[in-house]
Amino acid sequence: MAKKNKNQYLFIEVLQNGSPLCKTKKPLNKKATITIGMKSKSTLQIPFYPFAQKIILAKIKRKVVSLYVGAHWEGFICQKQKINEFTGTNQHATIHKLTNKDYSSLAFRDLQVLVRLGTEHKEAPKKKIDTKQYYPKLFSLLTNAGTEAKVLVAAAVASIIISIPVLSSLDSKNSSRPSSLKDLPKGYSLSFIEPKHFVNAPEALQEQLDRTDYISSVMNYIDSYTSMLMGWEIRHKNLLFKNSMSHHRKLQIEQSDKISEIRSEQKRINTAMLQKPYSSVVSLPSVEGESFDESIDYLLNDIDTMHQSLAFTLKNRRETKSLYLKDPEYDFRDYVSNIKKSEEQKEESTESLSQISPFNLLTDEQAMYQEAIDY
Repeated sequence: MAKKNKNQYLFIEVLQNGSPLCKTKKPLNKKATITIGMKSKSTLQIPFYPFAQKIILAKIKRKVVSLYVGAHWEGFICQKQKINEFTGTNQHATIHKLTNKDYSSLAFRDLQVLVRLGTEHKEAPKKKIDTKQYYPKLFSLLTNAGTEAKVLVAAAVASIIISIPVLSSLDSKNSSRPSSLKDLPKGYSLSFIEPKHFVNAPEALQEQLDRTDYISSVMNYIDSYTSMLMGWEIRHKNLLFKNSMSHHRKLQIEQSDKISEIRSEQKRINTAMLQKPYSSVVSLPSVEGESFDESIDYLLNDIDTMHQSLAFTLKNRRETKSLYLKDPEYDFRDYVSNIKKSEEQKEESTESLSQISPFNLLTDEQAMYQEAIDY
């Protein structure tokens, strides 16, 4: 008898509108209390369901199952092959003792509780059917005659031999196909690039500028600058200043931390709201951080500000350089002998020499900026 009770279990499964939610299995030889509720401490947990409090469904004590039927519950209990129905008119909860092979089906709101006592049902092993004998041969669907099969194989081999050089030539032709905008000819790609990128490229790239390939230099710089602003992976870090990259990275981390704080606070408020009985939370769509349109607007404004800054820096640098070139060269002997006379002579000689420009040749810097403008 002990061995028989050892293999007996109490099976309980909860459904909502016919769909299974949770289930449990408890042996009859161990003391247990089966409850249903929202919290994880409940035996049968149904999150977000508006339970006023944890409900006790059954208790197991001394191998006896006590089933608790709440007030206004509907359903039936089969005890020793006798049906006891509940129509939901009971004003108080009732307790019913269950024995082996008893079962029950109870309904509460849109929940249905199924209860059964007995042994665990074993699934019958599936029979394996050998279907290999029904498989057709490899080429039986194409042809049945032996001569036809030989001709078909010969034609396939000939097709493969002819197709190999054709496919290889097509593959070699596709290998030279441009893979990005900068690989296109100059006449195609220039119409898609902002002219300011070329005008300010010497000031932005300086020593990193490849004067033999302005398009690749400009596109690589703008791609890296955009990635820095958007927080993406930067593919050409050598084109940007380290302090600029660290500054924008710091701003992006601060924004991410702020969003995490807001998300945590929202989760705390929702959790506190769900703890109240008969309460629920309405889920509304939200945007964390910037929307796509805002990101594009900010990106265009930042790039325009970059061009203004580069143009302003170049203008001031040229003015400073012109003033610096007019300064007289320092000579300690002239300083000792006659400071004022030496300064006047040096200033006059420097100004006269600065006016000399044989054949109106451009300096290397002037030529670089002129190339960028003409491009």
